[in-house]
Amino acid sequence: MTNAAPLAEFDIPMGSFAGKPLTFNDRSYDPSPTGEIVHVAWDFGDGTFCPGSVDGCDGGDVYNPVHTYAVAGTYTVSLVVIDDDGALDTVTHTLTVAE
Repeated sequence: MTNAAPLAEFDIPMGSFAGKPLTFNDRSYDPSPTGEIVHVAWDFGDGTFCPGSVDGCDGGDVYNPVHTYAVAGTYTVSLVVIDDDGALDTVTHTLTVAE
């Protein structure tokens, strides 16, 4: 059986303000009948990563991390997911963080 690659997707938090913790919700899935996503990695666009940076995940878990932006601005947030057969997918969204 051929593996179907996972599909990466996440929700952008509403009401994004500098200094306020934001929860990102992973909506990724693996369409393979017996497949599963075994690794996720976030790039919050401000130089922090989850997993990867000490201050990347302020809370939550790797699937639904909490992150706080120190400075207002526009950030490109990326999520990479890898399934149990090694296939991967990436999605990016733009997040505007207000003062």
